[in-house]
Amino acid sequence: MRQEGNKARLSTTALTSPLLQMVKCHQNPLTQTHWLNPQPEEMIPTTEDRRKEKEPGRKNNILWPKAKDSDIWSKLDDDLATTLKNVLKGKVENKVNIFSEIIYDECLGRFGQKEKKKEHLSKAMSRREKEILQLVKERRALRKAWRKAEANEKEGLQALWDEVKCHLSSLRRAERIRKRRKRKESQRARFLKDPFKWPEACWRRKGVVPWSWQRKTSRST
Repeated sequence: MRQEGNKARLSTTALTSPLLQMVKCHQNPLTQTHWLNPQPEEMIPTTEDRRKEKEPGRKNNILWPKAKDSDIWSKLDDDLATTLKNVLKGKVENKVNIFSEIIYDECLGRFGQKEKKKEHLSKAMSRREKEILQLVKERRALRKAWRKAEANEKEGLQALWDEVKCHLSSLRRAERIRKRRKRKESQRARFLKDPFKWPEACWRRKGVVPWSWQRKTSRST
C-alpha cells in the first residue's frame, strides 16, 4: 500500500511540474503559436529608432538683424525681459526648460526665418553631350554582348561596335572643337575689355613673370 501511494504521489507531482506543463503547452496546437511565432522583429525598437526619438528636430535659422542696429537690439532686450518676467513662474526646472523656447519663438516671429541657400544646379548637358553619353553606354553593352556571344554572332556585333566607335569619335572631335572655340571667344572678350591686364593674368596663371617686370619689382624694393 505504501508503494502504491508513493507511485501515485510521484505521478501527481510529475503531472503538476512546471517542466511538464511547459511541454504540454508546446504540444498543444492552440498555444503552439506562442512558441513558433515570437514577437515580430519590427516591433522591437532598434538603436537608430531610439536615437531619433532622443534627438530633437533641428529648428530653422533666424534672420538676425545687423550688429550695428542698436535700436532693434535694445528693443528686443526690453521686450524679452518683460515677456520672461511675466511668463517664467514656478520652479527653476520649469523656467530652464521653457527659457530657450520663449526666446526662439519671440525672435522668429519678429525677424522671420532665414532663407536657405539655393543649391547650385549642375550645368545642363548639350544635345551632343547627351548623345555621346548614350553612345558610350551602347558601346559598353556591345562589348559585353560580344564577349558572351557565340563565334557566328561575334562578327555582326563587331561591325556594330566599329560603327558606334566611329560615330562616337566624330562627336567627341566636334565637342572638343566647340569647347576650344568657346574658350577662345571668352579670352578674346577679356582681352578687349582690358588689353594691358590680360597678358599679366595669363603669365601669372602659368607661373611665368617677364624679365622687365622682375626688374621693376626689384627696383621698387
